[in-house]
Amino acid sequence: MALNKRRAAQVFAGMALIGLLLVSAPATACIRSHHGGMMGSASNVSQDPVVTQSDQITVEIKDYDFVPRDLTVPVGAVVTWVNRDSVLHDATHEGGEWATAILAQGERASLVFDEPGAFEYRCSIHRDMIAKLVVRTDSVALKGGQVSWRSDWFGHGKPMYLEVDEVNNSVKKALSRQPAGGG
Repeated sequence: MALNKRRAAQVFAGMALIGLLLVSAPATACIRSHHGGMMGSASNVSQDPVVTQSDQITVEIKDYDFVPRDLTVPVGAVVTWVNRDSVLHDATHEGGEWATAILAQGERASLVFDEPGAFEYRCSIHRDMIAKLVVRTDSVALKGGQVSWRSDWFGHGKPMYLEVDEVNNSVKKALSRQPAGGG
């Protein structure tokens, strides 16, 4: 009799374990499909850095990642984040200087960057989602075959002047001071 009770307990425990596995497997698959990038897998996907002179740029939030993840814009640029995921996201500067609202799928938020700087930011909900925004004070102007380029890119903020061959679209000379008669 004791053997039958023991055998019944083992069968019951085995069936309970099988039932638990059957119930948890779909839930695990659901979590992976909705939150797979949360564990950083999306951040491992290679992206090229984006450098733009545009004063309006959109960063898509999709697959638990920021696209582009490494962005450089000029001072005064309006950066718009659009959430393409089915879960909530935001963009929050690590130092707390700025943040978007929490965005549902299809929602967008824009910020204007009036000061130069380098900003690491992340989604405050999904902390493994990390990106970088660089705001630069570059200015470029073409006048009579010469490009005047002022940049803080090299850390000295001094103007660089490039003499351009407009026919071949190539640089003829790079000068540290403006050429005589140049604009």
